[in-house]
Amino acid sequence: MAEPWMLDYSDGSSNHTRIWQEGEAVRYEYTPTTPQHSSSGTYSGGRPTRGLVPEAFVVELWGRIQAMATDTSQHTRVRIMGSGAFTIAIDDDAQHFQVRRCASLRDFDAWLRATLNLGRG
Repeated sequence: MAEPWMLDYSDGSSNHTRIWQEGEAVRYEYTPTTPQHSSSGTYSGGRPTRGLVPEAFVVELWGRIQAMATDTSQHTRVRIMGSGAFTIAIDDDAQHFQVRRCASLRDFDAWLRATLNLGRG
């Protein structure tokens, strides 16, 4: 992807992952929900992390995002508990969508957490 881009993703527990292009590098930052900000008062999304991502990750990321963006049968107009909220910005153009809790969102969450080692610090 040649243009500068950014993905902002909030998972069903409001853990926040931002992935963006910075020059030739692609970086990520994970900001987990803390017990102070969770609805239960006890949930923790783990430790905050940040780093660089490999090119192969970016290719798979865009494939997964594209699949969820185009499957509007799983979209929801309002943010509901367990849903994932996505913002994709390419140059000055931004696209927002929300995906209800479903198999593709669970698969995306599991892949993202495992690939980037999110929350494990």
